[in-house]
Amino acid sequence: MVVALEVWLEFYENPDCGLSIKSELLSMSSATVDRYLKRYKAQFARSKRSGIKPGKMFKNIIPVKSFNLSIDRPGFVEADTVAHCGGSLSGTFAWTLTFTDVYTGWTDNRAIWGKGAEATLSAICCVQAKLPYELLSFNSDNGTEFLNRSLYNHFCSDENKVIEFTRSRAYRKNDNCHVEQKNWTHVRETFGYDRFEKEMMIDLMNEIYRNY
Repeated sequence: MVVALEVWLEFYENPDCGLSIKSELLSMSSATVDRYLKRYKAQFARSKRSGIKPGKMFKNIIPVKSFNLSIDRPGFVEADTVAHCGGSLSGTFAWTLTFTDVYTGWTDNRAIWGKGAEATLSAICCVQAKLPYELLSFNSDNGTEFLNRSLYNHFCSDENKVIEFTRSRAYRKNDNCHVEQKNWTHVRETFGYDRFEKEMMIDLMNEIYRNY
């Protein structure tokens, strides 16, 4: 925001915002801006980021896995979701599921409507069926779209072919740095930051993800 103000204020025409105020705004540091906006952010922030409440059980039984440099073959996947919300998490809108193989960098994406457990699992199954390698390990963040019974049963209930299901440490993006990087190159550089709140967009997004 501090960087953007230098460009934006030049075009901001408001009689209550004179040169002295503009000069004061341009002299503010990032920390000062955060301090001024703290009350505003608290007022309009959502108390819950998802409609699904994660059970404590899954945080206890799904182990934490930090960044690993010793992976030497395909099959160890990092997963994440990207919100196409336009800056507001209110209502229902499109999300993108991103799959990235740590060893090869192979990346697959699927658009989903909302990020409920059923929609997320369906997208994961769709991607998993198309992978050119055997899925050995699935590492996600701590979002409710991943830490739920449906996904846990999908990966861990079959004793003959159990896939390692782990989660990254909270607020440690470097634990999932491969997929975080692909969220930018494969999702944001393609669709930007606009809000997609029409369900018909899902098929169009997936056509782009699959074919282009």
